[in-house]
Amino acid sequence: ITAGSALDVEAASTISMSPGATASLAGVARFVAAGDLALTGINAGKVSIISQSGSLHDAGDVTTDIRASDVRLKAGSQVGTLGAGVDNAIEVDAARLSLHSGLGANISNARALEIGTVDAVLQAVVFAGGTQTVSDAAQTGLVSGGTAVMQVTSGDLVVSDAVNVAGDLKLN
Repeated sequence: ITAGSALDVEAASTISMSPGATASLAGVARFVAAGDLALTGINAGKVSIISQSGSLHDAGDVTTDIRASDVRLKAGSQVGTLGAGVDNAIEVDAARLSLHSGLGANISNARALEIGTVDAVLQAVVFAGGTQTVSDAAQTGLVSGGTAVMQVTSGDLVVSDAVNVAGDLKLN
């Protein structure tokens, strides 16, 4: 998928990208599903991904899952996968990230990262014609109802907003 300044994908159930698929644009990419999202190859200026009751999964290790300046992730369940023999982080290349998950999180970021505040505002196309403003409110810090792993593979990790994790926490 290639878009100009906005990409808004919404599903009543799940969203699943095939391994190697890409979604590229200069502006805001927004994906919202009631259930699980399997994602990969999202390249945008800003990204907001919401799973209302499911999880965010890596759709394949062919490309970086999310590449953007600012990333906002929210899941009712997990972001990435944690567990003996099944670890699979969401691979991110972002400067700033906010993450809220109901159960746990596993993120690997490719550059210096700030855990901070991220919002998303875009002009979405409506079926009746024209556009409407869609806004995902500012989300702060890192919140997880379970264990959270945040790995930065190059550069510093800066925590600018609160980190609240119910389980174990690994910041690396």
